[in-house]
Amino acid sequence: MKHGDGARVNSLSVLEFNGLWEGLKTVDYSLYWTGATKLNVEHSSLKHLPVRILLAHSSSTSLFACIQEPLTPAKRDDATSSLTLGDTLHTVLPSLFPSTSADDATASWWVQGVSPSLDTPVWWLAETACHPDNFLYVTVRPREAAGGG
Repeated sequence: MKHGDGARVNSLSVLEFNGLWEGLKTVDYSLYWTGATKLNVEHSSLKHLPVRILLAHSSSTSLFACIQEPLTPAKRDDATSSLTLGDTLHTVLPSLFPSTSADDATASWWVQGVSPSLDTPVWWLAETACHPDNFLYVTVRPREAAGGG
């Protein structure tokens, strides 16, 4: 998904692929990286960003819906600025994020237990905070409406 085709995965040797799989199964970080290092590339060459948004049904529930949208790390209008977390949440969940500003958001969000700025480039989050399955998980929980219980 990240690279647009299976060429990178297919380029892994049997030893690298088995190390990657065994590392995931046994939670062996060093074994996992024998194959994973070949799958990582510069963000400028990524075709898609694997992002999953876990949306809580309400502020008081532990039930989540998983939203998976294909994101392309394309540049916005000004060539110096990348797709941000705010852009992503505004596009995918416009009712909770009516703009890219945190002031307008009616939900809380977390990546790996922290709430990054909505100005954070998504490629950077995907590069630094993705899970071993290479997906970036963003958890979103609606805030209670004023006067709500």
